[in-house]
Amino acid sequence: MTQVKISADRFGPWALVTGASSGIGHEFARQLAANGLHVVLAGRLPDEVIARCR
Repeated sequence: MTQVKISADRFGPWALVTGASSGIGHEFARQLAANGLHVVLAGRLPDEVIARCR
């Protein structure tokens, strides 16, 4: 998997990720958080989204 460097300086400190319960949305949210951004997750499966926060 390719690690992407995303800068809060360029895009701001917050990100809203839809489809975060699985797949690309989940991985993108994980990488944003790993780069220090505050991430708001949204998805169709609330229990899965909550589980991803842990």
